[in-house]
Amino acid sequence: MTDYTHEEIQELLGAYALDAVDGEEFEAVEVHLRTCPQCRAEVADHREVASLIGHGGAPAPEGVWDKIVDAIEPAPPPMRLELTTPPAPAREEPSVVVPLARDRGAASGWNRRLLALAAAAIVLIAGLGVVIARLNTRLEDVQNQNA
Repeated sequence: MTDYTHEEIQELLGAYALDAVDGEEFEAVEVHLRTCPQCRAEVADHREVASLIGHGGAPAPEGVWDKIVDAIEPAPPPMRLELTTPPAPAREEPSVVVPLARDRGAASGWNRRLLALAAAAIVLIAGLGVVIARLNTRLEDVQNQNA
């Protein structure tokens, strides 16, 4: 196992609190937390904030998920298929242009849900980053006052 510095472990704590660390990094954080009360407290704070954000109770505003999906996946251009029929011997018929609708079956629905979930995760992580930065600043202020 690679030796991690305290600072390197601190950088992993937010992801660790969200169960987004595995393998060697996970083991390193686990070992470090056994002996570092400051990092244990920080993980507890991260988990509390994640819980508060995840269980805010208010539903998302109407249409917000559609806007997120549209921002990630712009609508495709309309498809057109031109079918030409051979001219009849007696008279000529013009080309027939038939617009085809894009099939947005079940697979597309899953893609939209997956993109919406990814966008929600990004928003959650960004929010956690802001809250964590504020909590770290508060913690440093309290520690400085006590020192």
